Amino acid sequence: MQLKTVGLAALACSSLLSFTLHGQDKHPNVLIIMTDQQRWDALGCAGNLEIKTPNIDRLAKGGVQFRNAYSSCPVSVPARSSILTGLTIFNVKVLGNTDIENDDIPHVPTFDQILSDNGYRTEYYGKWHVPYQFASKYNNEVRTTNKSKFTNVQTNVEGFRQYLDKTGVVKRPAGPGELIDNMSQRPYIPLPIDGRYGIEPENAAQKVSQAQNFGIFDGPANGSLAAYEGAEALEALKKMQQGKAFSLTCSFGPPHPPFVVPKQYADMYNASELSVPESINDDLQNAPYKRNKTPFDLRFQNPALVQQMKKVYYAMVTQVDEWVGKLLDELDRKGFSENTLVVFVSDYGEMMGITD
Repeated sequence: MQLKTVGLAALACSSLLSFTLHGQDKHPNVLIIMTDQQRWDALGCAGNLEIKTPNIDRLAKGGVQFRNAYSSCPVSVPARSSILTGLTIFNVKVLGNTDIENDDIPHVPTFDQILSDNGYRTEYYGKWHVPYQFASKYNNEVRTTNKSKFTNVQTNVEGFRQYLDKTGVVKRPAGPGELIDNMSQRPYIPLPIDGRYGIEPENAAQKVSQAQNFGIFDGPANGSLAAYEGAEALEALKKMQQGKAFSLTCSFGPPHPPFVVPKQYADMYNASELSVPESINDDLQNAPYKRNKTPFDLRFQNPALVQQMKKVYYAMVTQVDEWVGKLLDELDRKGFSENTLVVFVSDYGEMMGITD
């Protein structure tokens, strides 16, 4: 399902041209739905019988599914730069996440900048994580990922925390058996695979890599990053008007870590019933998770712990899928469906303990 990223801009533009050639009397709309770090097979329509993604499956059934596609780079900033510009990471001079503030990036257009120049209303919500120069022609202020260079622009994480405040998700100290999620600054219940599982309460707020956070948020379903990003994009879609072509992107942070998900979605999966990768006993000599055989790495050779990781990861995808359904339903309600190109894509995948 993962689009060949170097071709996304060309795909969008060529598809718009196809609409015109086939006699459409108005420019088609564009809805881009993007996830972060979603495996190609973490979809029911990809043949996965364990995961629940009815809305993305519905989208695939009514459209075209790319089965032989790949990401241009398994790192966020380069991959997303390719998606926006249609260029390889070498031609856009974005080879790693630190290049997000590279002053040597060529001034090349994104597909949204091209559409904006041709009369489209363009808006982008959710995770950005590309050089900010590419956000120059959106009709809304796009939140940054990195704060250092753009001190006058709110980050997506800051917006998320404000959303939680407004939603009534109380910021409080961790209670017994809880840890603090450093993104939301709210407590969650860690699973044994969590890098801080079993830590003493007085150290519960210490910071670790978000890739080590695995747990359950025992609060409202809308107290999550997926809900925040999905709700913003949905409200934007509701305000779109007939007769004015638009390009709207909803960029979900999940299922990128921290792997923390509301309980109602985690409860949809029983970890013990999920499959374990055949390569779980690999010696990890060539695996991206190998870091000198530290305890963190060895967790991915424990079947029960890998099943816990898969449970939370799948639950995050399922929550995103619910918001995909809401966006598709709104297209129907507004009468946009027959004149909208919908693209679902992820920047790259997730190993989930698999070494092959």
